[in-house]
Amino acid sequence: MMKARRRIKYISFCLLLLLLTGCMEPNHSVQTGTVDQKGTIQISNTLRNEKTYQKGIQTFNNGRNIKVSSEEIESLKTHYIQFRDNNQNLVIDNYNVWLDSNKKRIIFTDSTKEYSFYQIEDDDKDFIKNLMFKDEATK
Repeated sequence: MMKARRRIKYISFCLLLLLLTGCMEPNHSVQTGTVDQKGTIQISNTLRNEKTYQKGIQTFNNGRNIKVSSEEIESLKTHYIQFRDNNQNLVIDNYNVWLDSNKKRIIFTDSTKEYSFYQIEDDDKDFIKNLMFKDEATK
């Protein structure tokens, strides 16, 4: 009798766990915005698209390290992008991003490594421009 109750509890727990976690589709989003002079982030766009999320994560992971002076960065408008897992309400990655039109490059820094700068590879520039800089790219 005792074993049957334990077995029923265990099976019920497993089914509940499966329903709550196993059957949930990935629910990722990409949020973009700007950062003002005070450092306040203002989200302006949210995309809930798994392909865009995966391509974005891959693009930023493929960035290469570059040397940039703080004067160069200060003259550029700061943008922001974050990758979220909405199922768990977590920010997976977030970056400050700058479009340097003069040198035709996109620079970014990881929020945990503020003084390490990276550059988006040439193959991925169009993807990031369409994702983050639609208004500026047409100017």
